[in-house]
Amino acid sequence: AKPVSGIATAQAEISHGNLDSAEQKLWTILSSEPNQPEALALLGVIRGRQKRYPEAEALLRRVLQLDPKSLPAHRNLANALIAQNKPDAAITEYVELIKLAPRDNLARIDLAHLYLARGQFADALSSLEAIPPGQFPADAIPAKAASLLGVGKTAEAAALIPRAKQSPAGVAELAEVFLEGNAPQYALRIVDAEIRRSSRAPALIYYLKGRAQRASGDSAGAQKSFQNALSRDPKSVDTLLNIAEIYASQNQHPESLALLKRANALQPHAPETLRPLIIEAMKTGDNNTALNAAHLLADDNSGSLDDQYLSAAVMLEGKDFVTASSIFTKYVQQRPEDSKGFLGLGIAELAQQHTDEAWKALEKSLQIDPNQPDAEYHLAMVAAAQGDSAEELKHLERAIELQPQHAKALAALGDQYLQAGDLEKARSALERSVAGDPNNYKSQYDLALALAKTGDAEAAKQHMERSHALKAADDAGKNPGATVGHP
Repeated sequence: AKPVSGIATAQAEISHGNLDSAEQKLWTILSSEPNQPEALALLGVIRGRQKRYPEAEALLRRVLQLDPKSLPAHRNLANALIAQNKPDAAITEYVELIKLAPRDNLARIDLAHLYLARGQFADALSSLEAIPPGQFPADAIPAKAASLLGVGKTAEAAALIPRAKQSPAGVAELAEVFLEGNAPQYALRIVDAEIRRSSRAPALIYYLKGRAQRASGDSAGAQKSFQNALSRDPKSVDTLLNIAEIYASQNQHPESLALLKRANALQPHAPETLRPLIIEAMKTGDNNTALNAAHLLADDNSGSLDDQYLSAAVMLEGKDFVTASSIFTKYVQQRPEDSKGFLGLGIAELAQQHTDEAWKALEKSLQIDPNQPDAEYHLAMVAAAQGDSAEELKHLERAIELQPQHAKALAALGDQYLQAGDLEKARSALERSVAGDPNNYKSQYDLALALAKTGDAEAAKQHMERSHALKAADDAGKNPGATVGHP
C-alpha cells in the first residue's frame, strides 16, 4: 500500500507541476524497490517534462522490459522519441500501443500525424479510417483532409469542410492543409466563409486568403488580402514577405526592398528574410544592405549550401574577397562537382592576387563544365597577371566564342588591341563591350581613347565624360545594374 500511496502523491505533484517534489517521492520508492514500474514510468515522465529526453527514453524502455503492456510507457516513450527526432521508432511505439488498445483513437490520430510528416499519406488515412465515424473528432478533420489530398482524393477531402471545427484556429489549420495540398480553391472557400461568419476575422485568415489567391493566379486580389492582414498585424513577417514577392514580380524593386527591410528588422537573423533582402538590395543598387545581409546569412551555421553560395556571391560584388574565398572553399568541399562554386573561388583568389590558386580553381571549373565564358575570361585575367599575353588572348577568344557579347572579355580584348596599336579592332571590340555593359567606366575610357586616335573627337568626348561619371559613382559605392548569381 505504501508504494501505491506514494505513486498517487507523485502523480498529483506532477499534475500540479511540482516536479522536484514528485521526484523526491519517487526516489524514496525506488530506493527500496528499484524495479517498481509505475515509479520508473513517472520518473520518465518527469525527465520528459525536463527535456532530458535520452534519460526519459532509457527509463521508459526499462519500464517496457518489466511490463511490455504498459500503455503509458509506450505513449510517453513515443513522445520522448519524437522530441529526439526519431520518427521511425516513435511510429513503432504507436503501432504497438494500438495493438494493445485498439480503441485508443487519440493514438491513431497521433500515429496519423507522424505518417503525414513523412509523406506516408495512405498509412495516415488507414490509421484515421479505423476510427468509428461517430467517434471521429472535429480536431482531426485537417489530418484526414491532408491524408485524402495526399492520395489524390481531393473531392473527398473537400467534403470534410463542413465537419471541421468552426473557429479561427480550426479554419486556419484546414485552409493551410488545402494550400499545402495544391487545392487553393478550397482554401479560399474556407477562409471566405470565415470572413462572412465573423466581421472581425483575424489577420491570419486574411493572410491565408492572400496565399490562396496568389496560388490561384489572382495577384491583385492577393495583394489586397495581404494588405488587410498587415493592417491587422503590422508585425507579420510572413505577410510582409508575400507582399514583397508580389512587388518584386512586378519589377517594383524599391517597394519590395522597403518591405523586406521591415521584415528583417523584425527577424534580423532569419534566412527567410535575409535571402530576398539580398536579392532586392542588389537589384536596387543598395550594395551595403546586401553585403550586411550576406554576412548575417553566412554566419548562420544551420544555413543551406545555397545560402552560403548566395552570401559568397554577394561578397564578390562587395569586394570582400577574403570572406568570399573562405566560404567558397568550404562550399566546393561539400559540392565538389559544382562548377559555379569553383568559378567563384577562382574569382575571389584572383582578386587577392593568388594567381596559382585562382588558376587551379578556374581550371577545375572548366573541367566540370567546359562551356563557361566567365571561367575563360577569368583565366585570361590570370594569364594577364602573369604576363602571358598569348595565353590571355587564347582564353579571351574562347570566352567570346562561347558568348559573343561577353562585355568584359570584349573590353579586355579591346584593351589588348589598343596596346598593340590595332585601333580599328580595338574600337570594334570596345563598342561591342560598351553596348553590352554601358556601366563599365574602364571600357568607356578605353573606347574614348580608341575613338580619339581614330579621329572621332566628339564621340570620344562623350565616352570620356561617361567614364568619369561612372568612376565617381563607383567610388561612392553606387554601382548601377549590379546583379547576383545563383547556384
